[in-house]
Amino acid sequence: MVLSGANMSLRTKLLLSFLIPSVMWLAVGVWTSARMRNLGSTVEGMLADNERSIRYAVEMVQALERMDSAILLRINGDSAVYAAIMDSASVAYRKSLALAAANITVPGERELLDTLQQLSGRYFFHLQEVVGTPTLSNYNLHLYPTFVATRRAISDLRTMNTEAMYSVAGQIADRARRAALPGDLLMLAAIVFTVAFTVLVQVYVVKPIRRLQNSVHLWWKSGKYEAAQIETKDELQELSEDLMRVRDTIRGKES
Repeated sequence: MVLSGANMSLRTKLLLSFLIPSVMWLAVGVWTSARMRNLGSTVEGMLADNERSIRYAVEMVQALERMDSAILLRINGDSAVYAAIMDSASVAYRKSLALAAANITVPGERELLDTLQQLSGRYFFHLQEVVGTPTLSNYNLHLYPTFVATRRAISDLRTMNTEAMYSVAGQIADRARRAALPGDLLMLAAIVFTVAFTVLVQVYVVKPIRRLQNSVHLWWKSGKYEAAQIETKDELQELSEDLMRVRDTIRGKES
């Protein structure tokens, strides 16, 4: 911090010494706050989307396994329990599949969901075949392979979104490091301000006051007053000039 000593009051110098770093800190604080708020809202949205996709995948697996259990009960002749389970499970599965298809957040998720919808269509087609001919051989030949492929696709969907959440966590760490940069700059600014303020006070306040003190002490001890060398035009120079006038007045009265 460099301040010209000419035509600048002591009050102005001290005010500027605080005003300049205060403005710097305010700017850095606003910047940091804005970055952190933006980071928080962005991350919250991304994690929420991934969490929903994972939840839909879990719900689909549960519904799919309930339908598989229901059709096995149908093959064993328990039609009443089959109907009760199948009705609720199929509705739950279709609902979760539709919600997942409307919540695309990860690159490649659309293609995976297209495949999953195709597999789901095949699964329900073969499911109706087994309902019409409820035999274990028919189940093993057509429905079970489709069940396995569908469940694998759902598992891939869940894995994709889980990995995306880990990726978001990595992005959070990286953005947090970058968001911390203003804080580092703020600490550096604090150090620079401390040094600059110390130099300012030493040059423009402490040294002139000491010169005035030495002149007054000399006057007090020897009766000889020598004007203090005050280079800056401020209140301290005015004080030095006032002392000179006091000295001249006293000399005039003594003579």
